[in-house]
Amino acid sequence: MSSAVQALVHGPGPTGGPTLVTLFERQADLHPDRTAVVGEDGELTYRELDEAANALARDLSDSGLAPRRAVLCAFPRCAAAVVAQLAVLKAGAVHVPVDPAAPLDRLRLLATRTAAAALLTAAHRPADSAAPLGGALVPLHRTVGLTDRDPVRPHPRITAADPAYTVFTSGSTGEPKGVVVPHRAIVSTTLARFTHYPETVRRFLLIWQMTFDAAVGCTWWALACGGTLELAPPTLDGVMSAVDAALTGRGRVSHTAMTPSLYHAALQRLPGPAHGAGNIMVAGEPCPEQLLADHYRLQPRTRLWNEYGPTEAAVWCTGLELLPGEEVTVGTAIDGTGILVLDEDGTPVPAGTLGEVHITGDGLADGYLGDPALTAARFPEHPDGRRYRTGDLGRLLPDGRLVVIGRTDHQLKIRGHRVEPGEIEAVLQAHPEVAQAVVTARDGRLVAHVVRRDPTGSGAAPAPLPA
Repeated sequence: MSSAVQALVHGPGPTGGPTLVTLFERQADLHPDRTAVVGEDGELTYRELDEAANALARDLSDSGLAPRRAVLCAFPRCAAAVVAQLAVLKAGAVHVPVDPAAPLDRLRLLATRTAAAALLTAAHRPADSAAPLGGALVPLHRTVGLTDRDPVRPHPRITAADPAYTVFTSGSTGEPKGVVVPHRAIVSTTLARFTHYPETVRRFLLIWQMTFDAAVGCTWWALACGGTLELAPPTLDGVMSAVDAALTGRGRVSHTAMTPSLYHAALQRLPGPAHGAGNIMVAGEPCPEQLLADHYRLQPRTRLWNEYGPTEAAVWCTGLELLPGEEVTVGTAIDGTGILVLDEDGTPVPAGTLGEVHITGDGLADGYLGDPALTAARFPEHPDGRRYRTGDLGRLLPDGRLVVIGRTDHQLKIRGHRVEPGEIEAVLQAHPEVAQAVVTARDGRLVAHVVRRDPTGSGAAPAPLPA
């Protein structure tokens, strides 16, 4: 463990270890005038980000927000989103990222499921946007700007065991699953990046949506390093322009992360070999061998890393640098994490044999919000500790590297997002004209095959419709 990580782990902090707030505030004390975040809505130094989050956290607490209550944060990629996330944690509450463009029914569902105490939105969003959510929210709705300041830090009584955030993923029963991640888990996997990656983050280009768990992981990696978090514009054109700048060196980016498919598309836009970001991480999808070849042809001096990990393991649990000519794997277990490949009886299989991937260690989530049965099924207790059953099929190579092959169920991956077909099928079948629905993936898209109800009773034929 490096001296920098030891200082973060063993320095003064709350009982039971550091929290995300601890990691940030140490960097704010060390580098107050360093740029912390840059977005289309402005940029903030570490001091300014600290004080803006202090002001909002105190406003939330003074308005009645109790520790460990959930706060919905509906933001595109912008500096205000980082202020809001940090402020919620400084208030001792639980950050729940939601899509600002989500339908009101979805917002109502998430507000009810989390018993949300507040909704925070960007300053440009209409101030009455919380009104239709109804009684799930106390009368507390704030638009978040960047100018309010408070040098006094709040100190709520929370520990590393308390929840830091809840991310909703697709659910097989027709409703999303809320994965509850405590501070200790995301701190553990954040600190693992210090020892896994040889180069400290100087400037991280974030292109993930703020609702994606990888956005949480990348945000805190950059801020825990004392680096600058650069937020790509919220449009696809803006993302591609930012990636182009990173790959050609115009963006001064030291690290960025994206899905293999997006990276491959970005490489095809280059007119020839270029020297761009020092480190590119791909995750969320299988990495094809062709991408490896194209990378070293067009970005010969850039290091390419492959990561793997579900939301339930605080974003990532394995990784490695992909080198020319080597088999593409997702690497070995990170610090504080263990990887097991087991058969149906829970017995480890020999090296090279296919089995279900299980994850152990400090990065595991607490479980699923309001669903103890699913939590018990997916996070079984064992004499040697809790495990998470990923549902992924894989095999371990003799040197400990993991190869992920597929799924034990029907879950799909679309552009890095986990999609349970059952959630979409349930919505489709709720339509009065749909009798049955099956959702599949095709060429990076979701396709729904439906059987329409036949009011005449003479039968019906399936009709494929893009979902």
